[in-house]
Amino acid sequence: MNNRFKQELESWKNLGFLNPDNLSHDLVENLPHKYAARAIIVTDDKKIILINVESKNIHNIVGGQIEDDETIEDGLRRECIEESGYNVSIIKKIGYTELWRERYISFSFCFLVKAIGDPIDLSITKEEEEEGHKICKYDYDEALNLLRSELEKTGNVSVKRSLLYLNEIENDLINMVK
Repeated sequence: MNNRFKQELESWKNLGFLNPDNLSHDLVENLPHKYAARAIIVTDDKKIILINVESKNIHNIVGGQIEDDETIEDGLRRECIEESGYNVSIIKKIGYTELWRERYISFSFCFLVKAIGDPIDLSITKEEEEEGHKICKYDYDEALNLLRSELEKTGNVSVKRSLLYLNEIENDLINMVK
């Protein structure tokens, strides 16, 4: 494990371990590790930004893989601009999740952030474009209910992860969006 991120993990709250494929520790102990930065973005009009992934009929919070030369915060800001169009100001660390997959282990660091100014043009990947990624804004309760419903219908691990983060900061969000 990258020592820089190992130290980071120790200073963050662990919000959950996700193992949708029911993999054993023996199968994953030598897998490569990936690191991602994710954000719950609150806009000036007190909405939560979610990405609608039309091809999968789900919504997710903004985020993606941290590049090799980036800090977690730099990766977060880049992902927010690319996927939502917004520059952001970090309000607080929420926590991290650990996800075991057949080819890698992923650690996702999530922040509560405030959108700054107006959005710029998105720079989503070809894959994200093909999946039909669209930016959506929801009231907090709408976002929570939507994700709960999608998790019940699909069991999607990304939706479950998004809900873990939203539930963790419910009081912070309620105070921000009043």
